[in-house]
Amino acid sequence: GRYTASANWADYEIRFSQAVTGLSTGGAVQYNGITVGTVRELSLAPEDARQVIARIRIQADAPVREDTVARLQLSG
Repeated sequence: GRYTASANWADYEIRFSQAVTGLSTGGAVQYNGITVGTVRELSLAPEDARQVIARIRIQADAPVREDTVARLQLSG
């Protein structure tokens, strides 16, 4: 992913190589079950349409490290 920061928020770009069924713009981003941000945009990678790019914005103090892995999980 890619990272940029703005005041109290951090923006990330995450690439998924599988379907992102259920993920939508405006959806909640959670860390250990706690909502820390939102999905800002979804698109297909221009160089490989099998990849989905999710751009998210989360609280800057969320404990995201270099080895943090994003995954989809059904909620509800």
